[in-house]
Amino acid sequence: TAHIPQIAVAPEFQGQGLGTEMMARGFDECLRQGFREISLTVTDSNSGAVRLYEGLGFQTFRIFGAFVWNQTW
Repeated sequence: TAHIPQIAVAPEFQGQGLGTEMMARGFDECLRQGFREISLTVTDSNSGAVRLYEGLGFQTFRIFGAFVWNQTW
């Protein structure tokens, strides 16, 4: 199983299909390397990412608590 730990699109570029394009390229690379299953994690508060992943056919497999860390300078 391949795991995609994170992708990110800057807010000013969201809604332009960039997340979908990055995932498509990631899928291609995973297939090229022989993987047939991909997992990822996302926080439930990231509704845009949840919609993206569901639209790409991902289904919720497991829900667990997670820490979300932010740092601003």
